[in-house]
Amino acid sequence: MRNAMMRLGVRGTLVLVLAILVAAVVGIARLVGDAAPRREPAPDSAAGTVPSTVDPTEGHDGVVATSKPPADDPAVRAAANSFMKAWLRSDLAAQAWHDGIAKLATDDLVDKLDGVDPATVPATRTTGTVEIVAKQADFAQVNVPVDSGTVSLRLRQADGRWLVDGVDWERV
Repeated sequence: MRNAMMRLGVRGTLVLVLAILVAAVVGIARLVGDAAPRREPAPDSAAGTVPSTVDPTEGHDGVVATSKPPADDPAVRAAANSFMKAWLRSDLAAQAWHDGIAKLATDDLVDKLDGVDPATVPATRTTGTVEIVAKQADFAQVNVPVDSGTVSLRLRQADGRWLVDGVDWERV
């Protein structure tokens, strides 16, 4: 044995010892452990189908809508209409326009709109009614059709009043 170890050298001996240890651990684990690994049953190949988690009537593989449309809220509609009337007043001077929307918006939005030239507002009139697309206790999102597309308003309720917190616009 000593001759064999000398022929292998230090590295060879270490490799041999490690191989024996690994074989011993694997052998003991097989003796102590369950001999047959557990496997999930194969899908029923006779059926020829895989269970689907997507509603085939939706037309795409996105999230299936399961909730009903948001409830109508006259206070949200009124706040959105008031803001839109003030926001579309491109005939006003910048400060007068800003003062008009300031009482209808959150402080954060008022700060963001400071210095905006009302002539840059991308619409001149609404072309339809406010549509509530999302509504929670203190948050709402509405879409308002305008002559150049759709304005999306995000509203927050603060101190019992609905205030506009964000304005997005999508051109048609």
